[in-house]
Amino acid sequence: MDNDHILVIDDDPSVRFFVEEALRRIGHTVVGVATAEEALVRLAKHPPALMIIDLQLTGMSGMKLLEKLHGAGGDVPSIVLTAHGVPFNAREALALGALDFLPKPCTTAELRTTVAGALDPARAARHRRAFLDSLVRHPEQSVDQARQEVSSQQPEGM
Repeated sequence: MDNDHILVIDDDPSVRFFVEEALRRIGHTVVGVATAEEALVRLAKHPPALMIIDLQLTGMSGMKLLEKLHGAGGDVPSIVLTAHGVPFNAREALALGALDFLPKPCTTAELRTTVAGALDPARAARHRRAFLDSLVRHPEQSVDQARQEVSSQQPEGM
């Protein structure tokens, strides 16, 4: 596994470009693909340190990709970046092993902060537990509200 290699899976070329450029500019090696099927081929050849996955993909969905990886004992950390940021999707993605769930659109700063947190295993595990707990305890709140609650409880720099 390459410590700073990030795989972006999104069928929207403009989103892939945004994510790739935002992360390359801070020193990460980033590869973008349009489908979950392409991602599986890349994963078999070169497992990344982190995956950023859209839920709505052509062909296999991002959620199905997470399911497949989770069922196979896949241990590649993942962030879901999606315009379909409903609490149910967030709970399901986190239950399938995703570390974080970032609604689209997001800012460059939000993306970079989320990636930095996901690349720190201890920090990522704490954040994931707190985020999932917040979504379960308050099913009526939005994903953004849950993220804000968790962020306000984390020490500076989380």
